[in-house]
Amino acid sequence: ILIALGRRFLLPSLLQLCVWLAFGAALGMSSAALRARLVAAPVIVAETGPVMVEGWLSEIETGAKGPRLRIDVHAIAGLTPETTPKTVRLTHRSRLEVSSGRFVRCWGVLRPPPAPSMEGEYDFRRQAWFEQLGGVGYVQGRCRGGTLGAPDGILPDIRMKVAAFRRQLAAHVNIAAGDRAGGFAAALVSGDRSYMRVEDQVALRNSGLAHLLAISGLHMAIVGGLVFYLMRRLLACIEPLALRVAVQKPAAIIALAASLAYL
Repeated sequence: ILIALGRRFLLPSLLQLCVWLAFGAALGMSSAALRARLVAAPVIVAETGPVMVEGWLSEIETGAKGPRLRIDVHAIAGLTPETTPKTVRLTHRSRLEVSSGRFVRCWGVLRPPPAPSMEGEYDFRRQAWFEQLGGVGYVQGRCRGGTLGAPDGILPDIRMKVAAFRRQLAAHVNIAAGDRAGGFAAALVSGDRSYMRVEDQVALRNSGLAHLLAISGLHMAIVGGLVFYLMRRLLACIEPLALRVAVQKPAAIIALAASLAYL
């Protein structure tokens, strides 16, 4: 009887489990392959001499040798559109006179994303591939602001405006909080770490607290909760609306939109 019951119930269940496991594995591998293809972008294949790099400055990071500028490339001298990377990262060793969201022109030396120094170590090329970062290097001289306007397309334009707003917010918080705490406060509020000192970032990494600077669920919950509270209060003050609509619903929608924009 037990053998008959096992054949009747257990074998089909095990077979279904194996089928679902195989389906899940195939789906996961297909998703990874699709993602890798969707983000495919040109990569610098060899070091270039000083070349003119033009593009929109999307992000400024703190580096040991100076600010690291992440540039959405418009054109690179000597490269065709088919071989031009979508994004490059350049270390700026001089005083920085441009801000995020602006169109910039820089003389820079470009290299491919570096390989691991030893086998089995962290491979930056994988991260660069999925970030569409096609080259790294450094600026010779200074980056200058250009006259070209916003990038083509609605989404790139919005992205540059958000980058400019984040930079302005970080600068304001940095000044308001003071020299020592300003960089940390700016990173928490805006995600812009360029005002943080290198030694402070190293201390956070060594203490295991670097995750506090990343935009996480906690940050989104704080922003969403604050926006929801303020909007609920504000909408409740509008008598014709408050008498006809439950103000929690539009307040929640606005809070979700604010959280998405913050992310």
